[in-house]
Amino acid sequence: MANVFTDPPQGTEPEPDDLTNEQNTVTEKILIVDDMLVHLETAQLYLEKSGYQVFCASDTQSAWELLQDNKPSLLLLDIVMPGGSGLDLLHQIQNHHPQIGVVIMTAFGNEEIAAMAMKTGALDYIRKPVKYSELTNVVENALAKQKEINNRSTAFSNLKVAYEELRVSADSILQCMSAGVMAMDNNLRITMINHAAEKLLNVGNRKVVGNDLYATFPDLKKTSLLKQTLVNEEGFHLQEVRLQGKDEEKIYSVNTDVLLDHRGRKLGAVAVFDDITEHRRYKDMLSKREGLAMVGQMAAGMAHELKNPLTSIKGFAQLILAKIKTLKLKNI
Repeated sequence: MANVFTDPPQGTEPEPDDLTNEQNTVTEKILIVDDMLVHLETAQLYLEKSGYQVFCASDTQSAWELLQDNKPSLLLLDIVMPGGSGLDLLHQIQNHHPQIGVVIMTAFGNEEIAAMAMKTGALDYIRKPVKYSELTNVVENALAKQKEINNRSTAFSNLKVAYEELRVSADSILQCMSAGVMAMDNNLRITMINHAAEKLLNVGNRKVVGNDLYATFPDLKKTSLLKQTLVNEEGFHLQEVRLQGKDEEKIYSVNTDVLLDHRGRKLGAVAVFDDITEHRRYKDMLSKREGLAMVGQMAAGMAHELKNPLTSIKGFAQLILAKIKTLKLKNI
C-alpha cells in the first residue's frame, strides 16, 4: 500500500509553482476518476507539472468513454462514485483493457474494499485525503509495475505464438516422415498419428485420435510395448512386431519412448513404426541361399575327398588287370 494520503498539517504542502520546472520525458496518459472536483483539479495540476497528460472524469460512464477514446496508461480510480461503482469499472478494464494499470483511491475505513480491488487486479491503493507532493512517485511506481506486467504478458503471448509455430512445424515434419509415428497420453489414448502410421496400420477413413490405443489396434496389445514403456518409464528399441495386414502378415520394427514436459513430468509415450516385411523376406531368402551354398560347398568338399582315394583304387585296379592279362598270355 502506498501511504501518500494523509491529512497534512496546514501550510506544509508545497505550492504547485514551487515544483521543479524540469519536465519529465514521459508521455503517459493518466485518467483520474473522482467525484470531488477539488481532488481532480489538484491531482491534475501536480501530474501535469510532472509531464503527464491528464484526463479527468467525475463518474464511471464518463471515465469509460474517456478510456475508450484516449487509452491511458494508468487510472487513479475512486471506489465510491455516482452512476456506478469503481469496482465495476475496474472489472470492465480488466476484461477489456488489461494493459491499463489501475490504482484505487479509498477513504479511511474502506480497506476491505481496497483489498478486494487488489485481488481483482488493481496495482495498488492509496488513502484519501491526498498528499499530492508524493502523488508523482505513486504514479511512477504504478506505471513501472504495469509496464513489467505488460512486458511479461507480451513475452508470454510471443512464446505462445512461437510454440504454436513450432508445433505446426513439428507436425508438418512428422507428417512428411516415411516412418509411422504415433503418440498417446498416460491413459493410452491416441493424441497424434501421422500419415505413414495411418497407412501402415490400415487406419483408412477412421478417426483414431482420442481413441483407446488397444481398442483401436488390438494386435498391439499382444506385445504391450507401449503400456510397458509408460509403466517402466523406459523405451524399447528395434523390437519386431507382427501385425495382420489386409492381405498378409506384416513385420514392423518398433521403437518406443516416454514423452516428458519441460519439468520432466510424464506426458505419455511415442512409438515409431518401420515396415520391414520385405527386408525380412530378403534376409530370409539370402539366408536360404547361403544355406544352399554351404550344402554345395560341403558336397564339393566331400566329392574332392572321395575322389582322391577313388583315383588310387582305380590305379591299383588297372595294375591288377594288367598283371592278370600278362599271366593269361604266359599260360597260352
